[in-house]
Amino acid sequence: MALNFPASPVDKQLYVNNNTGAQYIYDAANTRWTTNTFVSNVVSAFYGSVYDSANAAYLASNASYLLANLAFDTANNALPNVSNAVFNGNLRVTGNLLIGTNTVTIRDNHVISAEYFRMNTANHMVVIPDGNRVNALHTLANSAFDTANNIASGSLTINNISLSGNINPGTVNVQSQVLTDGSTIDWDISQGSIATVTLGGNRTMAAPTNLKVGTLILHVVQDGSGSRSLTWNSVFKWPAGITPTLTATANRRDMFSFVCDGTNLYGSFIPDVR
Repeated sequence: MALNFPASPVDKQLYVNNNTGAQYIYDAANTRWTTNTFVSNVVSAFYGSVYDSANAAYLASNASYLLANLAFDTANNALPNVSNAVFNGNLRVTGNLLIGTNTVTIRDNHVISAEYFRMNTANHMVVIPDGNRVNALHTLANSAFDTANNIASGSLTINNISLSGNINPGTVNVQSQVLTDGSTIDWDISQGSIATVTLGGNRTMAAPTNLKVGTLILHVVQDGSGSRSLTWNSVFKWPAGITPTLTATANRRDMFSFVCDGTNLYGSFIPDVR
């Protein structure tokens, strides 16, 4: 079929065959029409490779627009399948944004690996974790929470707490400690309300520090020699004001239980526990 090229073309004029969709551009220097493969490829990249005669004229009229957009996209690294992109402001996505197995860096070099992003119904970007993987944002949020709430090394410090219902202490251990033997024995309650000390001589039990209202337990053990004595500070109170006498046998254990009111410790005594 003969082509009906325009009678008086100008240089770079575009002609589209309405039957085949083929495109030609006029070369005024050589006074001839040549196949315009570049524009055809651009149109194919945006609209697919199949054209019909009804859309040929539309595509031709938008060819210069597509060329301009192609130049803009190339300059701004916005072509499909971009390997790296840097956004200094806000990124708004109205459709779906899919990121495959590569990494995404979000805020202060925290990296999320193999995550999928999508837009929810409120046009907000959300992260879909890959399986059970805990992502860096979760870790960052927990770190900030721990810092704000003075949580470190698995401990939590809370000044006051009110609970209702049942408390099951069976899954945790009460903090305990071994006291350092010396002429005067110190007991810092904040390091453990249950304590053990082995006497290496006649000793004095100092007033405990960091006392709180509660129950305390102290195990007093004789060393291999035995017959060690213990003198108690006045904050320790005993039934009828009578200070207990320790079991003198070597390596034997006596146990003391105290109810503390925050100032004094009111004790009871179980001798020779074995």
